[in-house]
Amino acid sequence: MSQKNNMQGYSFLEKILSWKSTGKYKVLTILGCQKKFVSQKRISKILLNGVSKIQNEILETKVLANQNEILGLCKNISLSMNKLTNKRRMEWQGIVDSSPSSFKDFILNNSMPEIIKDLKANLDEKSLQIIDRTLKKIVQLPDYTYSKYLYVDDNEFRNRFETEDDKAFNALHDKYFMVARTKYKLSKDDYDMEVFVYHHGLNFAPEKIKKYVKGKDFVDAGAYVGDSALVFMDYSPHKIYSFEISETSIQNYQKTMELNSIEKDKWQLVKAALSDKKGTVTVADDGGMSVKVYNSKGDTVEATDLDAYLADKNVNIGFIKADLEGGKYKALIGMEKTIKKYRPVLSFAIYHSPEEFFYTKPLLDKITKDLNYKITIDCHFSSCFHIYGTVIWAYPRELEEN
Repeated sequence: MSQKNNMQGYSFLEKILSWKSTGKYKVLTILGCQKKFVSQKRISKILLNGVSKIQNEILETKVLANQNEILGLCKNISLSMNKLTNKRRMEWQGIVDSSPSSFKDFILNNSMPEIIKDLKANLDEKSLQIIDRTLKKIVQLPDYTYSKYLYVDDNEFRNRFETEDDKAFNALHDKYFMVARTKYKLSKDDYDMEVFVYHHGLNFAPEKIKKYVKGKDFVDAGAYVGDSALVFMDYSPHKIYSFEISETSIQNYQKTMELNSIEKDKWQLVKAALSDKKGTVTVADDGGMSVKVYNSKGDTVEATDLDAYLADKNVNIGFIKADLEGGKYKALIGMEKTIKKYRPVLSFAIYHSPEEFFYTKPLLDKITKDLNYKITIDCHFSSCFHIYGTVIWAYPRELEEN
């Protein structure tokens, strides 16, 4: 953003808000309305809560030439707010504590040295760095339940947590943003951009891995609206078996396949939760990206283990992706035979729950003990404010680059 545009933002900002000291009080004026506060912190809170309202006020006036100019000015004002206060609400940032439990409670109630030792066993240096950084976030960031009450200093957090990988993701995000919206058609305009940047690890994988999965069957566990299935089509799968438990997402998945003219024999959508055995699970489905699995509330849906589901099917599994909102550990128990039989490439999201994060990798170590696998931990997201995008990426070791 140019210096001129920044100055325009500050100039306009001065017209709509200001504050001054009067004895022990500070008086804040926003759009002509005055409020009296004891501390600068309270002023910061009002400023940040009011950004969206101020932006809406500007949009409603329609005093600028076009929508792009209006939105550009709103962005300038937001940046100006950050520079004036250097603080903002945590909002959605924080550590998951609802699916199914709090990471902090887990750490307090378990013997962590042994658990962390098992998690780190036989990993490469990059994987160890990602684990250490994630553990620091778990300890220092708030649970989501409390994050909305807290404020952070952006610069301090970024200086502590932001990495070169984060910056690289930001560049990749910009590069693939328009690709995602032009190459693929989704039934719901809700893009999980790491899917379109990384393709669950396949986009930047060695050619040996891409050739290994080509023409084989894929498992897409946690299918959402079909975004993963769409990018998987780029790797010429024989067929994609997608598992989803949200009725809303199932309908949107089907629409996505239709919008992209994907032949019906290339995919099969299964309304079932992947778990360690056949049965039922109770889920809370709000129609959004995250469908939480509970033991006693919500809607009851069928559950199956992958081994049982594939037992009578003529398949050759080459790739398994699982993003199950906290249910990955149990799902891994139920796919042991499949992994041992087909030795597929694996991409597992492990950031939704303590059980997922701490126990999935040690269990995978045991399952692949005699399979000669390379197991790594990676992060397919960019933010220093949470642990989104933490994944296990694993494959037969002979597929490594020479």
